[in-house]
Amino acid sequence: MGKTLQELKSIFWNMAQMCLSDIITEHPEKWIRKMYPTNGAPDWTVKDNIVFLNLSPRDDDWSRQRDTIYKAGTGTTLKRSLRT
Repeated sequence: MGKTLQELKSIFWNMAQMCLSDIITEHPEKWIRKMYPTNGAPDWTVKDNIVFLNLSPRDDDWSRQRDTIYKAGTGTTLKRSLRT
């Protein structure tokens, strides 16, 4: 079953927190942000290290599979093959 965008953002946030756990030991929500603030002034200084995660749906060449072709099989199946 597919995940919602919010669920995926939480998964990536948790992974970032685990990867940075030796550096960020307290208040990870202050240092790891799910998105860049769009309104108001930032709440950090130039000396702070902030991680921004940006996860958004995107339909372009970079977000598509390039080496896979799917063709209709029998019934409700799909056949997957590598592009040659």
